[in-house]
Amino acid sequence: MKNALNLLIIPVFLLCSFQKENMELQRTEKESLSAPAKSERIIYLFFTTDKDQSGHEKVILQHSKVSEGKLKLQPSFDRNDAQKGDYIITVAEAGGKELSRQLIKDPLNPVMEVYEKRDFQT
Repeated sequence: MKNALNLLIIPVFLLCSFQKENMELQRTEKESLSAPAKSERIIYLFFTTDKDQSGHEKVILQHSKVSEGKLKLQPSFDRNDAQKGDYIITVAEAGGKELSRQLIKDPLNPVMEVYEKRDFQT
């Protein structure tokens, strides 16, 4: 009787342990399939600007280009940093949900940046 009981209990324990592992494996497979793959993309926007007769600038989107990749530094957006002449670019999805927002410092009057060191004599 003891041997018969052992022969029944051991397979039940083995079956339960394998069943638990199988359920965990199925759950992780479902989670990995249901989670959408987030791809990093960079969006390039190409604009032209024109001034109308009254002197107001008109910005026209010429075209855009999307490429795979990600920015090394995600620019932070602070509304208080905006000054006259700065543009705020907002990227939104088709439903209107805002995806990102970026401040561009006065693109119509760019500041020339110099990275080389020059020695000037006076």
